Amino acid sequence: MTNEELCIAIQSGKGNKRELFEQLFNQNIGMIEIIIRRYHGIEDIEDLRQESYFGIVKAAELWD
Repeated sequence: MTNEELCIAIQSGKGNKRELFEQLFNQNIGMIEIIIRRYHGIEDIEDLRQESYFGIVKAAELWD
């Protein structure tokens, strides 16, 4: 599924939301890793990944 299709499925309540969010996160992990590497000296990488996941969740819920 594309990112857009996943967002539509999440917003419509089709399927397991947790699995859909995880799929969306995993589809974008390359871009996420590039961004969080910039901040690895400031914060722990795992904390940055977790914050990225929360950002993906919020973005998917607000996507229009």
